[in-house]
Amino acid sequence: MLKKALGNLVENALKYSDEQEPVEVTVDAAGGDCEVVVKNAGPGVPEHELHRIWEPFFRGTNAALGKTDGRGLGLVVVKRSVELLGGRVSVESGPSGPTVFRVRLPLAKG
Repeated sequence: MLKKALGNLVENALKYSDEQEPVEVTVDAAGGDCEVVVKNAGPGVPEHELHRIWEPFFRGTNAALGKTDGRGLGLVVVKRSVELLGGRVSVESGPSGPTVFRVRLPLAKG
């Protein structure tokens, strides 16, 4: 489940980035959690669409421009998978980018 969720985030970051721009993925321990950050320098998500990206079948303005294929389910899988694992996911973006997704999951005790 986690592999699919993180794979969807990285795949989207690559899909919406200029081929010349890097996609950054970082992993760090933060306050008893593991934080995975996926950042791209693509066009960004308009503010009025940010709350809708988690809705099934929603495809934003940038997807509608015809550059990408998809069904609008990838981020739904991300959110539901992360929540089932006891974590949370958030996004920060602006109209000109970058877009940053943060996944926080509790560290395993042991």
